[in-house]
Amino acid sequence: MSDFSFIADRLERRPIGWLQPFDRNPRVHDPEQVARIAGSIAEFGFVVPILADGCGNVIAGHGRLLAARQLGLAEVPVVLVDHLSETQRRAYIIADNQLTLASRWDDELLAGLLHELNSRDFDLDLLGFSVAQLDDLMAPLTDEDEPAAGGDGTEDEVPDPPAEPVSRVGDLWLLGAHRLSLCRQHRPGGGCAADGGRVGGSVLHQPALWQPARLHHRRHRRLGSPDAGRVRNPADDAGGTGADQPGVDPSRR
Repeated sequence: MSDFSFIADRLERRPIGWLQPFDRNPRVHDPEQVARIAGSIAEFGFVVPILADGCGNVIAGHGRLLAARQLGLAEVPVVLVDHLSETQRRAYIIADNQLTLASRWDDELLAGLLHELNSRDFDLDLLGFSVAQLDDLMAPLTDEDEPAAGGDGTEDEVPDPPAEPVSRVGDLWLLGAHRLSLCRQHRPGGGCAADGGRVGGSVLHQPALWQPARLHHRRHRRLGSPDAGRVRNPADDAGGTGADQPGVDPSRR
């Protein structure tokens, strides 16, 4: 085993007023980033301690200290690092930030994890990315890159349409928290021609979660799910049999 001169083995809780940030810290923490760090601490807990010497001088964790103050915390976890010389302490303040910047993301693996978290309704804003960054990272694959559903490069077999379709033009489907209107075409200026302009075009409405618009189709439940149902069709109002369809909510007709 290598002979390290110091291995941190003690975690202490210290009053937040005991800690003193380095007044020449070259790393700038703007209010937006501090707010994101505070949100992370509120979600995950204060799981990364602040590093400080025996006099309370902060060596690493200036952003976390600012976030702790913003949250009104009285105490924070601290690892005491008292074996460094003054020169080493100042050098490590730079190295602790710069060494992390030397790493990079595997965009493919990162996108996969982001989609997984998104499918579980986790608030992606807590991860520290901007809206533009999340949009780019979670963009759907291009047609050339996207594999076939079977995974072997072959195209899916498209079944013949049923003799009596479950859905027809003018239907308004309830898909859990979503609404889907089926139209033959859109009228200029909005509205669905099949419904006399009373129902918006083929639009899927998403609840207020982190969802870039182009990803909405990945979250919609299939029509056969327990909470899906056709709720209205203008043709039914004229004497159709919409009430006989599975999942119809008569109060919505």
